[in-house]
Amino acid sequence: MYSEFYNEAFAALSRPLTDADRLTDEVLAAHEQRLGVRLPNALRAYYAATGKMEQLNKAYNCLLAPEEWRIDRRVLVFLSENQGVTKWGVEATKSRRVDPSVLYTFHAGQGEQSEWAREEVNCSDFLVLMLCWQAVHGGMPYSGWAQVDTADGEAVVARWNPTWHSRDLQAGYRPGQALCIAGLPSLTAPCRRLDILAAGRSEAEFMALVQELASLGIVLEMQ
Repeated sequence: MYSEFYNEAFAALSRPLTDADRLTDEVLAAHEQRLGVRLPNALRAYYAATGKMEQLNKAYNCLLAPEEWRIDRRVLVFLSENQGVTKWGVEATKSRRVDPSVLYTFHAGQGEQSEWAREEVNCSDFLVLMLCWQAVHGGMPYSGWAQVDTADGEAVVARWNPTWHSRDLQAGYRPGQALCIAGLPSLTAPCRRLDILAAGRSEAEFMALVQELASLGIVLEMQ
């Protein structure tokens, strides 16, 4: 189930996954044993299907190779933000779970890390959310950006109906296109300006997205 879910996303954003993208069960099992943990099914299936595919997995944030996995305060760290400020992981357990919530921590100053907190999104959905984020940050060859007010951002949400959500990010994809909306307003920290990031697999697919956003009054700055 997870392999099909991930392959659909990669096929839309880049290309279908192949055997050359896979990590073997032996490699994954060796590093689980090294750390004394068992990866959740959703995360293990992602590495098994995509662990060697760097175009999207390391376009901006960095999916850690199994030899780079580490345990931090009972959390297995598997993803690092592009400047290393934020890291993501799952609870380190000796029993295999299915699709747990993803946790995050960030540099809190003077070399200290914040407490681990929940992204409030399951691992499988978070991984596809991050694929969209990677796509609009160089994983797809054509991309653009705009900063808009809340009303325009809500118009984009209504048009695209993004599937994946985290604390401050919504994202979705179509064949050959990806779109992210970052800096979402909330009751506790209202945001008047939102970032719209869009990308295309080809120039034609990207320009179709540019024109669609232009019909909503949003002009992308090409990147």
